[in-house]
Amino acid sequence: MIRFEEAKIALAKAIYDLLTESPDFEWFSVSAITKKSQLQIGSAFVSRVMTLSREEDDIFERFDGDGEDLWTLAKEGFELVESQALLFNSVVDFVPASDRVVRFNHNSPEALEISAKIAELSESLRGANDPEIDEQERSRIHSALEVSKQIWSSGQFKLIQLKVGVLLAVEDAALLLAKTSKHVAAALLVDAIKAFAKNHFHADLDSI
Repeated sequence: MIRFEEAKIALAKAIYDLLTESPDFEWFSVSAITKKSQLQIGSAFVSRVMTLSREEDDIFERFDGDGEDLWTLAKEGFELVESQALLFNSVVDFVPASDRVVRFNHNSPEALEISAKIAELSESLRGANDPEIDEQERSRIHSALEVSKQIWSSGQFKLIQLKVGVLLAVEDAALLLAKTSKHVAAALLVDAIKAFAKNHFHADLDSI
């Protein structure tokens, strides 16, 4: 029998690993987390552990993704995994640049401009009238952009969150809008986010 605290740590590490391995996604289904954890427990148990954990700490974050609960790590979740790394069978592979927590004034003019551009892009994607746009892909990217607004407005995140949760969502939107008038604005926003990371965090998001 696995104890609640043990399951919580194992699930946090599973999400951590999914985040470091995934090129496109920041939020994951219960089934994906269950499989990654390699615990001999069912998805219902996993969902219950993460739900109960949210009542007492801020390790996990939940997002309603079109009827399916999706999960990721909050800041305390990252800290838990890193503090417990030596307790796992293998030490977590850390990538120094992507692991770094960065902070900035999200109310600064430059940050507010990027925030507004992300919101505009999200609305443009939702209203784009192009018969070639795949509706399922539109829905996925729109949800990702809504999450990216929350990440950016927090003013504090790991660089891997900035790349996976914000930059890649904007890049995906730019690709989907390639044949519309909004493509240039999306491409410029990609450049603005990369420049912000380089100027404020001394980070090259292309190398993460």
